[in-house]
Parts: sequence; C-alpha cells; structure tokens
Amino acid sequence: MNRQSFERYSGILSNSISRAFFGVSKKTKIEHIAFELTNLCNSKCDMCFIWANKENKEILTTKQIIKIINDPEFSDLKDLMLTGGEMYMRDDIPQIIAEAHKVNPNTRIWTSTNGLLYEKILKCAEISAKSGIKVNYGVSLDGVGDRHDKRRRMPGNFLCIDKYLIPGLKKLQNKYPNTITLTIGMCLDEYGMEGFEDLKNYTDDLDVPMVGQMIEDFDYYLPEQKRVRKEDQFENMVFDTKLGIEGKNRVLKKEIYGNETQSKLEKFIERFIPTVHHYRLLSMLKGRDIKYECSSFRNFFFLRYDGKVTPCLRFSDYEGGDLKKNTFSEIVETKTYQNGMNNILKCDGCLNTWCTDWSMELNAMPFYREVLKWLFARITGKKSVSDTNDSKYNKVTV
Repeated sequence: MNRQSFERYSGILSNSISRAFFGVSKKTKIEHIAFELTNLCNSKCDMCFIWANKENKEILTTKQIIKIINDPEFSDLKDLMLTGGEMYMRDDIPQIIAEAHKVNPNTRIWTSTNGLLYEKILKCAEISAKSGIKVNYGVSLDGVGDRHDKRRRMPGNFLCIDKYLIPGLKKLQNKYPNTITLTIGMCLDEYGMEGFEDLKNYTDDLDVPMVGQMIEDFDYYLPEQKRVRKEDQFENMVFDTKLGIEGKNRVLKKEIYGNETQSKLEKFIERFIPTVHHYRLLSMLKGRDIKYECSSFRNFFFLRYDGKVTPCLRFSDYEGGDLKKNTFSEIVETKTYQNGMNNILKCDGCLNTWCTDWSMELNAMPFYREVLKWLFARITGKKSVSDTNDSKYNKVTV
C-alpha cells in the first residue's frame, strides 16, 4: 500500500470513529470537486439528453476557472473530477489541468470523454504528460463496434476510440511513464448486458479496467429547458428524493430497470473488478437500504459550468452559491449554504460513485458490508467481485 492510500484509509478510520463518538461534524473542508466544464455535448446518447442543451453565455471563462481553482479554500484538494457534457469541446483543458496541478501537485485529476474528439484529447494528454502531470482518463463504451455507435447515435464513435484514442493514450503511457491511467466505463442496463461479454473480452484484451454504472434518475440528464433552478429551496430536497413510482427513492430509471432486468444484473456486476461501488450495487439489488450520510457541502460539491455551487448530479439545480460573485469562504457563511448542508444529510441516498466514495471518507459505517468485502478482495488478490471458476460466471448471457 502506497503512502497516499495509507493516509486515505487511516483518515477514513479516524473520521468514522470520531463520527461514532461525537456525531455529525458540520465543519466544511472541501477536498473533492466534480466540475462540469460545459453543458454541451457532441454525442446523442439515447439515455441522456445533455446533447439537447444550447450554448449558454454564462459559461465560465478560462480566467474565471483559474481564479476559482486558486481559491485558498481549495488548496488541499485531493480530487478534481472534470466532466461535461463533453469536456473536450472546450479548448482550454491543458490550462485548467496545469493550474490545478500548480496549486496542488498532489491533487488527483480525473477526466471523462466520449472519445469523438480524439485528436484534441491526445494533444491535451501529451501536453499534460510532458509536464509530468498525472491524469486519469475515463472513456465511455457501451459495446463493441456498431453496438456502441447505436447507443450513442454517432456513427464511427467506436472507431475513434478503438483505432485512435486508446492506442494513442497507450503510446503516451509508454512515452511518459506514470502520467496516464485509463479506465473504460459502461452503462449497465438491458442494452449493456446484451453486449457485455464482447465488451468484457475487448477490455481484457486491452488490459484496461472496466467499471459499470447504472442509469440513475437524475434531472441533470434532462435538457436544461426542462429543468428549474432552485436557489435557496433546499428544504424541498427531502420531498424530491421521495418522488417516483410508489413514492420510492428516485434511484434508478424505473422504465429501464424493471424486476426482470434487476434480477439479471448481479451476475454481470460480479464480473467487474472489486470496488466498494460495485459491492454497493449488489447490496442495492439484494434489497438492502442504500441510505448513507452524504457529505456534500462538507467535503465535496458539484460545480456547474456557470460557477454555481450545487450538491450533486441529482440536485444540480439547487444552487448553494455562485463562485463568479463570491469566494467559497463567503458562500459557506450564507444561510443558503448552511440550509443546504442540513437538508443534504436527509437524502435517502444514491448510487453515484463519487458521492458514495467521498461521503465514505467522513463516515464509513453505512458502507461497512461493502468495505469489508473490498478489503477481503484486496487481501486475497481477487480480480473480480466473484473471482470464481464456476462456469455460470465465466459465461453469462441475456
């Protein structure tokens, strides 16, 4: 275990013990930010409608982003997750990454992409790698060949990834060691399951880890014209989490995940690499309560492309402050932000990877089952959630 991992797990243990003895801490120390760099996307995915957004003049400029990154409150940032829309539709990605690294060389920088702008992505990657900046690249894939293109409704998308982007990133990995990591991410639903075997074989052949995410019922994925911004209305959050079929928590898209689909998912999730997130998905499918103590506005937040501080993807329309107008220390002192923090703690939970991971850092007890399973997997060297030779796991079909 490296020093960074040791410090993180020691911190989780210490924070969890403190929580057990002294209760919830309302202290704010932001160590993680998920940053929506743009509201635009050049793909037309059938499970997301961000591509329907129009260009917004309120988008943060490079200068404004650099000013935000240099806010003293973010000097100890552990994670900066850059996303969109399609983040590489912006032309200033290398400057943003370089600035974040300059402020804190220990900040882990994550990017996500659909791979269509592979030439620009590779140029940006080389600029960062030349400077010795480590960047994690997450690439979306929902199948092999035309199967991926059909879901993304972009002919040639798989070719961009397969022929150019992944080989290009691997070449840069060899040229600039220890600067580039690569992960393939897929949507795990009926469509994803049907092409799972081919995609798993594809990523195994490439020796690239594959992770899965279910499609959650977040308004963030709706076109902006169908969303309503809600400043200083955090008391409504508790009601909003109860919306959905039969008053259940809005976790998954109900029209996508019926009982039949959910019953099939376990054997696919068991093929993924062991992570707390994947074990969490299994817990949900087994009917366990997924509520946890969300730490949004305490150690992380979701920053919109227009500078608005919001809790997460589900509540990205709830505005806790505006970094265009105020410093973060000024925002934290407002009644709006404090009200938001209190109501976030009442949320019934979600399956969002970074929300759960970052919340676990302040209180791991709601995740104890998944954490123990993950620790056992690390100790025993398991390479998949099931890691068994049983034939029912080696070959799964829908």
